[in-house]
Amino acid sequence: MQGNAVLANGSGENTGKSNRFYNTIGATGEELKKFQRQTETQEIKILALWEENPQEEMTKHEIKNKLVKLGKIHDRTPESSISRALTDLMNDGKVLKLDKMRMGEFDKPNHLWKLKTE
Repeated sequence: MQGNAVLANGSGENTGKSNRFYNTIGATGEELKKFQRQTETQEIKILALWEENPQEEMTKHEIKNKLVKLGKIHDRTPESSISRALTDLMNDGKVLKLDKMRMGEFDKPNHLWKLKTE
């Protein structure tokens, strides 16, 4: 369904978790499987940032910059991909979107996120 946010379920070839690549581009076959793997991997990489500092609060822009500096993602990765991963992780109860904000890119306030440690 091109143009609609369709949740593409896991291919069954990777970890068995459901993938959350929202197939708005009508990807199929191997291309769809590749995008699904990338989506799951982004969520894992974001969670890994909090492993050593579970109380750290970060904006989506800070998360992207840290992942780029660590060589975990490409600098051309859209920030919207980070936002999507954070929203999905929040919906899974793994991260919290805080009411606090910090100035981000383009001098606009960005919400802070943190790992849910409860």
